[in-house]
Amino acid sequence: MRRVLLRVASAVTALFALGHSLGVFSPPPPGAAGAVAMAMKTVPFDLFGAQRTYWDLFHGYGLLIIAVAIFLAMQLWLLARLEAREARPLLYSVAALQLVFAIVGFSSFFWAPGLFNAVSAGCTLAAALL
Repeated sequence: MRRVLLRVASAVTALFALGHSLGVFSPPPPGAAGAVAMAMKTVPFDLFGAQRTYWDLFHGYGLLIIAVAIFLAMQLWLLARLEAREARPLLYSVAALQLVFAIVGFSSFFWAPGLFNAVSAGCTLAAALL
């Protein structure tokens, strides 16, 4: 059962990464939201000697979240192969991270990222406790 929970957590995390990829690479929406995105792209500032825009930061953080989600999905899949006592400390830390992602997802974004990370955190924690 523990392995199944970790495989489910891995799959849900991979789906989160896919969904985030669709969002990061989608064009900005029309209207006022698109105007804000354009402003973010067109106003450069100095960031420790490099010229950047807020769009660069926004897009870069989006890419980092995709990378972290893919990493977590792979780690959960690999952790399912370990014995419970070997994997338990890592599972607790992964579950805690995903719980933070869920809280931020619900509070700062919308239901989908919060739900995907909450389900993955729950499966990971349950697997750690088994």
